[in-house]
Amino acid sequence: MSMSRSGRNALGRVFNEILEDDEGVARNSALIFFKLFEMGSSSIKDMEKATGIHHTTCSTCLKSLRELGIVESGRVAKKRGRQKRVLEYRATDNWENVLGDAVSKAGEDLQGDLADAVASLRGMKEMPPVFAFETLARGPRLTDHQLLAGRRKTIELYRQATKSIMIMSREFGWVEEALPTLHYTLRSNPNINVRLLISWKTTSKEARNELEKLRTDFPRNYDHKGYDAGIFRMSIVDRTKAILIKRALPGETILSEGIAYTEDGEFVSQLLVDYFELKFENAEVIPKR
Repeated sequence: MSMSRSGRNALGRVFNEILEDDEGVARNSALIFFKLFEMGSSSIKDMEKATGIHHTTCSTCLKSLRELGIVESGRVAKKRGRQKRVLEYRATDNWENVLGDAVSKAGEDLQGDLADAVASLRGMKEMPPVFAFETLARGPRLTDHQLLAGRRKTIELYRQATKSIMIMSREFGWVEEALPTLHYTLRSNPNINVRLLISWKTTSKEARNELEKLRTDFPRNYDHKGYDAGIFRMSIVDRTKAILIKRALPGETILSEGIAYTEDGEFVSQLLVDYFELKFENAEVIPKR
């Protein structure tokens, strides 16, 4: 997360109050402190490049922050092949407590500025979730309303597709409602590729005919193979978005059911797409009629 201008300005007002320097030095010190958070650690030379602040001013600001007790320094090895060690600066672990103590007797406005600055600095340290999933529905059993909402979300994803659609579903009923959208997508975008994995053995003759017609009408852009996905249904769009449904088969009981959606491109492209393509490669080939 990049630095917040409002948070940086708030910290500048705090520094202007507690550092024995002029307003310009306080403002530069705030920018430097935010940059340290963004960079992790930095030499004066690198800080000069990152902020555009003159070398001497950087040195003065870092000295003030170190004396305040919110920045520390130490010598570290430079890049491989160079023996000389360089002095680098980083924020101390207790920077928040030090600043809190420094403004503890100040007015509400200054304490409010510090709160804003701290919130902004904390936000810069927040990491995104490892797997960015949104749970659309969950429970011991999915309701008909939740399943309907899941279908609509899936169909909306198909409408957004520009490159590819990958569908994995045990039963045709989950695909049937989306057929008009798939027809339209294939007709309107000659470059899109649609692949379907479905349990061919449990698919009715009428449903098979509809899918075969799709393959006849779009021989270069659409194909299906036989595969029983069991309790899972999955749709992947453009290799970047996916919706997954977990639902018990008739007569079976599972611990929980649910619907999840993700736009985590790394997770989708490097795991879900690879899984689908592996299953598709080894799935039952359905002879063309």
